Amino acid sequence: MANWLDQTIKELLRSGSSVNDPLTKKLIEKREELGDNATDAELKLAVANVLMDLMEEGDSVPLNGMELPDDINFDDIEEDGLTISNGDLGGFHGGDDEDGDGGYDPDDDDDDEDDEDDDIVLSEEEATIMDDVANTVRRHLDMHDWSYQTQHPRADVILFDMGCHSDDVQLRIKIFVEAQPNVCRISVILPTSADVIYQYPLCKLIANLNYPLRFGCFKYDERDGELSFEYSTLTNSGLTDEDLDQYMRACIHTAMESCQKIRKYAVGRFKRSEKAELKRKIRALLEDIDSDND
Repeated sequence: MANWLDQTIKELLRSGSSVNDPLTKKLIEKREELGDNATDAELKLAVANVLMDLMEEGDSVPLNGMELPDDINFDDIEEDGLTISNGDLGGFHGGDDEDGDGGYDPDDDDDDEDDEDDDIVLSEEEATIMDDVANTVRRHLDMHDWSYQTQHPRADVILFDMGCHSDDVQLRIKIFVEAQPNVCRISVILPTSADVIYQYPLCKLIANLNYPLRFGCFKYDERDGELSFEYSTLTNSGLTDEDLDQYMRACIHTAMESCQKIRKYAVGRFKRSEKAELKRKIRALLEDIDSDND
């Protein structure tokens, strides 16, 4: 881990940063403060603190040149008042994606299968619809001055990746335009990763949040702890700018509405009454599991 931090500082300096730039200066100070015997946990928390401090102070944080460890947990830090500029999130969000619902999932890609993309054959209609919808998404994002990156990870998928902030909460948004089937999928990724030890109360909360929703759902990926709200719509009949705008606004609003509560459950920040209720249910579950009744 120390080698990683040393290398990161060197890369920042090579990329044009000076020792007096806020990010580089603070990282050097933390490196010297912690010394060579710092644990992984101490270094991760130190780097996260540096980034949080800079963003709270309103400094520009050039994260795109840094490859942070996937398991840095920004929820170890109190982040009241945190803001982040549109587009910065993509630089430090751990994990790539998604999802287990039949849609494109980068984590399922096999690097050894170089010819996997050759197996995907699109009909002319599927390709045309995908390209038309991607053009609609691109036009909409440009019209509203979104800062985004476009990827074509597979023949049947076009991905638009961006960051945004709202009410001092930073979100990452991914829009997947897919061809088999023709679907536009919007995923709003929450700025926290779930601690696996709290996955059962977290999943119960997510189930309760999802129950009244007419469209879309909150999702928890137990592989990397990613939490998101996702909505999909068929695009066989096309996708209008107006519909896309409504879908994006609805997804962001829904994610924001429950973000703080989900984040608390994801890292075990329960109220006293919630702790008591959780303990009672866990005891009942353990007693039932340990009973002789099969």
